[in-house]
Amino acid sequence: MLVSFKIVVSATLLGYLFSKVDFEQVQVSLGKVSYWYLFFAASILLLQAVAGAVRLSMVIKTIATRIRLRVALNVMFIGLFFNQTLPSSIGGDAMRIWRIRHHGFPLRTAVNSVLLDRLIALVALALFMLLSYPILYRLVTHPLFRMAVVLAAMALITGFAILYYFRKIPRRFYGWRITEEIRHISSEAHRITRTPRRAGEIVLLSLVMHAMTGMAIYEVTHGLGLSVGLLECVVLTPPVSLLTVLPISMAGWGVREAGMVTALAFAGVAANDALVVSILFGLLLMLISIPGGVFWLYTHRHPQSDLSN
Repeated sequence: MLVSFKIVVSATLLGYLFSKVDFEQVQVSLGKVSYWYLFFAASILLLQAVAGAVRLSMVIKTIATRIRLRVALNVMFIGLFFNQTLPSSIGGDAMRIWRIRHHGFPLRTAVNSVLLDRLIALVALALFMLLSYPILYRLVTHPLFRMAVVLAAMALITGFAILYYFRKIPRRFYGWRITEEIRHISSEAHRITRTPRRAGEIVLLSLVMHAMTGMAIYEVTHGLGLSVGLLECVVLTPPVSLLTVLPISMAGWGVREAGMVTALAFAGVAANDALVVSILFGLLLMLISIPGGVFWLYTHRHPQSDLSN
């Protein structure tokens, strides 16, 4: 049912966007694309995935014990593969949990590490949007868009703060399974912040990763010959990234395209070109997820040679 809903949302949004574009202009844009720029964009996204594996390993090491980077890479790319390529109800995060558990970690550690990794990424995204807001304010003239960015960022930070302090709820709420699980995640989040240097490194790495999304978009726009600045791409893409996190579409398809058309319009990019940028970006995400499929097939065909922690 959920998969069907996601397919409908993605197909509806893409159908609507394609009905509004000039296909001749789309063909012209695709005909002049520079594959070198797409290669640079793919390289940035690949490095971003590697950085994601480093962050995941840092989270696991902080709340549990050391995990080898090659294991974290295996976990990250398999999760990315399932996120990007398969129309399944099994999400990438679920696959990451399963793979971490497979490498000998307790189920609670696997679940909490993936959830905290996801939450840290969202909080860093909120911080990124707030830090870059003065620039976004100059680029974006629509007051509703400006307000939505601030409200979304504050909502994410507030939500994380509630989770962070949840461990201090009154004792009369102890004993319920859901509150105990949330309290445990809250305690794990607190454990990360007890080491300020490690917490700062994790957040800084996350901020860099969000900037890398804008850098990849910048390379794609230049591959199409569009005159868009790097700063504009870096500032305008985080709200689009936030939209794609919503579990309402297939790997963000449709939602990402609608958001990209809206965001890049503030940089003077026509809807036709913005749609092409978003589609190429989505295809590049699928391309860099292929190693995850290779890892998945290899570990299933050669279980005895699987990686260990």
